[in-house]
Amino acid sequence: MRLDRPTPSVAFFEGPRGVAARHPSDRLARKIATPFPGSAAEDHLREAREVAGGGKQSAAGNRLARRVVQRTFQVGDRLADEAGLRRVGAMRTREARDLEGGWNECRVAHPERAKEAAAKPGSGPVILLDHCDNCGSGGTQDDMTAIEAVLRAGLEDVAAFGVADPQAVEQLIAIGVGRRGTVALGGKRDMPSIGVKGRPLPVSGVVRAITDGEFVIRGPMYTGVRVAMGRTAVIDTGAVEIVVTERNHEPWDLGCLQSVGIEPRAKRFVLLKSRVHWRAGFKPIAKAVVDLSGQGVTTSDYSILRFDKLRRPIYPLDKMPD
Repeated sequence: MRLDRPTPSVAFFEGPRGVAARHPSDRLARKIATPFPGSAAEDHLREAREVAGGGKQSAAGNRLARRVVQRTFQVGDRLADEAGLRRVGAMRTREARDLEGGWNECRVAHPERAKEAAAKPGSGPVILLDHCDNCGSGGTQDDMTAIEAVLRAGLEDVAAFGVADPQAVEQLIAIGVGRRGTVALGGKRDMPSIGVKGRPLPVSGVVRAITDGEFVIRGPMYTGVRVAMGRTAVIDTGAVEIVVTERNHEPWDLGCLQSVGIEPRAKRFVLLKSRVHWRAGFKPIAKAVVDLSGQGVTTSDYSILRFDKLRRPIYPLDKMPD
């Protein structure tokens, strides 16, 4: 059984309540301007028809409804732009400066910070987030930049989840549990949107486990759901145990490691290809969290992304006036 992630609902306009009050002539927009969490365009149009014509599905009511909705969106966009510019002028805190610095550094992984975090007092693993290659946000989950940086930095006692690479899984199964081999891991998919060609990483190690990739979630997110990652294997380099799956799966539950014989609580470092959902299962056991800004389409370095339909200048893509 394959786990299908639920499609998130979309709110077309979620501006401040009463935003239409700035335009008294648009009395009908007062109700439409109120946020509708999770509603779609049809919901807006249906309610607009009810306001405009007492529920009558007349052509005139439909035209008026569409004008009301369009006007509401235009007002919301303008007010959002004005509010955004005001906030930019006020953002002079240390946190804002640190955030800007983080965006500028996102092309380089910093595994050395992980060593500093591990040396501090406390228990539990240091969580290393390869958030640039998060399949839950559209990443390929086979970019090896962050994992390669961890290997080169000499980090030890690391569990990494995970690399989605059906070809490598097939090769690891052929090698067999307990035997040593080398595979060209990851890098099978190109990322043309950011101009990156896939680059497999040769990885040598012992095959520690081969499973069907199924487990039942016991943590707080999707509790009780059976996950199917496809056939799954673990290759152990001696320093890093890398989980390799046939299917993409974002790690938010300890079971993604425990199901293949790895206890994350006992590891010094746990590398996760995730941005947000990892918190559900892994944050309670984390000693510290370090962002490894590697490479991928879910990067936080907006300078390498192309924005075709965006009004400029806009923060944080452009330098804004003081």
